[in-house]
Amino acid sequence: MCSLDWGIIKDILVALISAGIPSLVAWKIYNGWNNQKGTEVLAIEAKEVIINLSKLQSLQCEMHEDIFYNNFLHQTDNTMKIEYESIYKKLSNSLNFLGFAVKDGDLKNYSSLVLSQAILFLRDIERMESSPNGGSINIKLIDPSDAYILTLFMLDLALYKKLDKKT
Repeated sequence: MCSLDWGIIKDILVALISAGIPSLVAWKIYNGWNNQKGTEVLAIEAKEVIINLSKLQSLQCEMHEDIFYNNFLHQTDNTMKIEYESIYKKLSNSLNFLGFAVKDGDLKNYSSLVLSQAILFLRDIERMESSPNGGSINIKLIDPSDAYILTLFMLDLALYKKLDKKT
């Protein structure tokens, strides 16, 4: 017959429980930290989008004012264009990252819309500068309502409100 040594079984169970509970607690803490760190990265990136989008819109207004109200029809401040391109690249990089990290169709749509409007503004400026009758070219700015909706998306991310990842 087979006899069980309950003393050995008790020792094994105690060892499993004493090793298992701390391991389970460590795993739960790690998962919580990992999720928190991920949302923190998204929040920081979303904050950068808000700042850079605001800078782009401000630069657009300055450039537009210089061209039309100060009668610099064939010249714009080259430093403003360089700054605009630099901010555009930062904004584009941040929105691309967030587009992959947060799988939200509306976010991707508004990101693409605002980025395309931003680059079209620069192309319109360049076309106007090279055109003999530059004043007749219509310069399109970033649509404020599109920028506002994108800012609301980013604000939710920056304030840890949009944590669900939709596809």
